[in-house]
Amino acid sequence: MMTPASEEELLLLKRELEHFGVDADLLEEGRIMSKKGNYNELFLLTPCVSELLRSIDDVGKDPSYAGLKLGEIVGGRFRSSLEFGSVIHPLAKENTVYLDERSSQLFLFGRDIFKENLPDGISLGRKLVGDLSGNFLGFGIFNGRMLANIIDKGGYLRKYQ
Repeated sequence: MMTPASEEELLLLKRELEHFGVDADLLEEGRIMSKKGNYNELFLLTPCVSELLRSIDDVGKDPSYAGLKLGEIVGGRFRSSLEFGSVIHPLAKENTVYLDERSSQLFLFGRDIFKENLPDGISLGRKLVGDLSGNFLGFGIFNGRMLANIIDKGGYLRKYQ
């Protein structure tokens, strides 16, 4: 069943935005919907689609998807989708890493990037990964020795090879 996101779900989403230095006030009330199942999925809807979902509540059927999938809540933690990363990447002020062309290509092939191939001064933790042209590539975790590839846009292609 798709319903407006709960306070707890919105709090997890806001924490994720704040981790990347994105203004959480950008979230408009009523535009984030939650679909309950084995795990909770959060979707960002346009005002028009949000209104449409409210009006078809009486139909008795739940849509599989609606809007842009922001991520999932599993075990009390928010797991960002690649689409979420693409949306917030241009707005992110913190926890971002920009890779040169060779490292970007390796990252998109699912590879981890060693410290010597990364810019100086990267803090530990989860990162939005982009290239020097400003394109979003995926998510990684820097552990002090390497940027571990968590998920990247090339994964879609590798999955169906």
